[in-house]
Amino acid sequence: MEIIKSQNKSFTKVNFDELEGHFLNDAIATSLNITNFEYTINGMRKTTDPQTAFISFTKERIKTALGAERNWPSGDNFVKVNSTRIALYITETPIMELSDTVVQFIVPDTWEFMHQVGNYLRNRLDIPAIAITGSVGKTTTRMMIEHLFSEDYQVLSNQGNHNTRFAIPLYMAKLVQSPDILNLEVSLNALNYRGKGPQSTFVRPTIAILTSISFAHMSTMKDLNGLAKLKANIFNGLDEQGVAIINHDIPMEQRNIAWAAAKEKTNKILTYSMTDSDADLHLISKKELKDITEVTVSYHGELYTYYLCLSSAGIVENSLAVILVLKTMEIDPDKYLSRFLTFHSLPKVMERKRGYIDGKKIDIIDDTHNAAIPSMINAITSFTNKVNYYSGRKLLALGQVADLGKFSEELHESLIPYINNSGADMLLGYGESMKDVVDSTDIPSQWFGSMDEYLEGLRKEITENSLILLKGSVSASDYHRISVLLDGIRSNNRL
Repeated sequence: MEIIKSQNKSFTKVNFDELEGHFLNDAIATSLNITNFEYTINGMRKTTDPQTAFISFTKERIKTALGAERNWPSGDNFVKVNSTRIALYITETPIMELSDTVVQFIVPDTWEFMHQVGNYLRNRLDIPAIAITGSVGKTTTRMMIEHLFSEDYQVLSNQGNHNTRFAIPLYMAKLVQSPDILNLEVSLNALNYRGKGPQSTFVRPTIAILTSISFAHMSTMKDLNGLAKLKANIFNGLDEQGVAIINHDIPMEQRNIAWAAAKEKTNKILTYSMTDSDADLHLISKKELKDITEVTVSYHGELYTYYLCLSSAGIVENSLAVILVLKTMEIDPDKYLSRFLTFHSLPKVMERKRGYIDGKKIDIIDDTHNAAIPSMINAITSFTNKVNYYSGRKLLALGQVADLGKFSEELHESLIPYINNSGADMLLGYGESMKDVVDSTDIPSQWFGSMDEYLEGLRKEITENSLILLKGSVSASDYHRISVLLDGIRSNNRL
């Protein structure tokens, strides 16, 4: 699969005559050349592109897009104050007093317009298009791909973890930027059957990746098989030339569901594994040092070795998917392997921090961006691999994992063997679901009912050269306040 570089920009110039709608004043729309789309006021404030089109949403359209009512600020008010910054205003209701000064394209439905312009642009771009989903790992995988390619190519990716049904059409509209690679993570919300159905059919990926199927956000799901069927919708947009990449370590029953869904679209299916040599790409060795991890993998007998500054098994696992993307695109991985060492994920994703608390030098593994049981296990395992490098007390500061519904008690109990074998000197638990875990562990442990007491208790346990793991759900909790512990602590990822 050859990357098509530096395509003619006129190829993606939007011809509004081919879209449903009309200009309020044709006379001022003659030299229009849109090179970006935004639909939030914040997005308009941040953009530096003077040729940005601003798409306005009414509360009715927001309800259609999000499936629920939301307070949504009027685009009209922003345009009236910032009229000189608007290259084009796309709206259902024109601002008549600005008819001679602001180019306005009037459409019946702005949500429908976004899909129209996205399809229009996708039809005109013959580029690698990557779509990624999974219970965990999709953001890191997407960011790794972007990191490896961005030095040589223009890569269009999600910002942060903006990956929902409402987000995907915006990035499809941004194809007007004529990128060399489209690289999108797609949430479960964007793969269900609401509205226009799974948005993988909108993205039409040439490569679709399934990183995991596990107990995350299970409060809305009956079981893992139901989750697998929805996640497998990532393959719906593939054609017969497309490639499906599946994590071979997904439990067999759910992996079979995913495989069957991929097989309906393509015969080109690749797998990766941390343990099984039957996969197309599998891990040979993972050696964790204090500040980096050495990884060796095999692709049908071809060996590749590279280094990561992020250390969890989850990060390593995601890198395997990225190696398969390189192989799928017929790119020699050796050209890109050195770039893995300089990869950094989102803040608070296995982020290493080093500094002083109460005059004591410590290291912190901050993995509080989000929490799921698999990522909790990965974080504890990484902590375990680091403890021998520290002479001070080793502390697990674990909050509960949210949104597990009826599976919560059982899944929290599954953490106990990993905690017992972690080499930690103490577990400090927070959140109702951590009570039984604290009571059942073999290592010294304490449960806290308030964050103030939790922070005080954690500070008391810190010694010189301590290692601390911070991991827990920040949603529906004040666990995010644990970040005050990090005041004055600098990120150490770039060692």
